[in-house]
Amino acid sequence: MNTAEINPLPKESFESLMEKRALHCVSIYLPMDKKGKEQNLHLAQALLKQCINQVKNELSEYQMHDSEIADYLRPLEQLLDKVDLWRNPSDGLAIF
Repeated sequence: MNTAEINPLPKESFESLMEKRALHCVSIYLPMDKKGKEQNLHLAQALLKQCINQVKNELSEYQMHDSEIADYLRPLEQLLDKVDLWRNPSDGLAIF
């Protein structure tokens, strides 16, 4: 049983996300590695880091200041250090 089946996104949270209207909104979808070798190599974290760098570049193209980008992406970067997230992965990770 995966995490979404155990702790699905509450309907109210989903509806709140649908209602968001902002100049910049980011969604990231990642496959997660369940095998020991892939987890030991930290492949999912590396993929998230690549996505974060891509988002940084895109936000720069929209002429967002570096300090604004850093503040905007800080919660994503903090995920890289959340050991429990990477230690017991489900099939995928969705970040909104």
